[in-house]
Amino acid sequence: LDTAKVLRQKNPGQFASTFGCLLTTARERGIGALYCGVGPAAFGAFPSSALYFGTYECMKRKLGAFSRRFEGSEGRRPFVHMVSAVCGNTASSLLFVPKEFVKQQLQAAAAGSTEARKTALEVIRTTLQTKGVGGLYTGIGATLLRNIP
Repeated sequence: LDTAKVLRQKNPGQFASTFGCLLTTARERGIGALYCGVGPAAFGAFPSSALYFGTYECMKRKLGAFSRRFEGSEGRRPFVHMVSAVCGNTASSLLFVPKEFVKQQLQAAAAGSTEARKTALEVIRTTLQTKGVGGLYTGIGATLLRNIP
């Protein structure tokens, strides 16, 4: 479904429905085209989640210890959790956004462009050469706005 979402966002008028997108892609490019980008997604999910939870727990511990210095600190618990979550989401985005960028490039290439047979490493190399490191972080602002309450 994620591949269909990316393909429909890339070319809104090309597919009438999600099912039609999946069917057309599988028919024209093969069933494997529906799984483009799975490698980077799986490879990046574990470290990104680990970074989120590690940062969250570390910040929760430090902010909790800091807030206990003040009277009535129990009322600050929601604030401690909220700030810890913001820090965790920000840190995990450092890994999540480049992984999503590469995955989406591979999925979009599955729609039939000349880059359809590129590997994740080729996408990274090309992006670094043409756009620099910042190119891998395309969309980080939108990601942070979505993930941070």
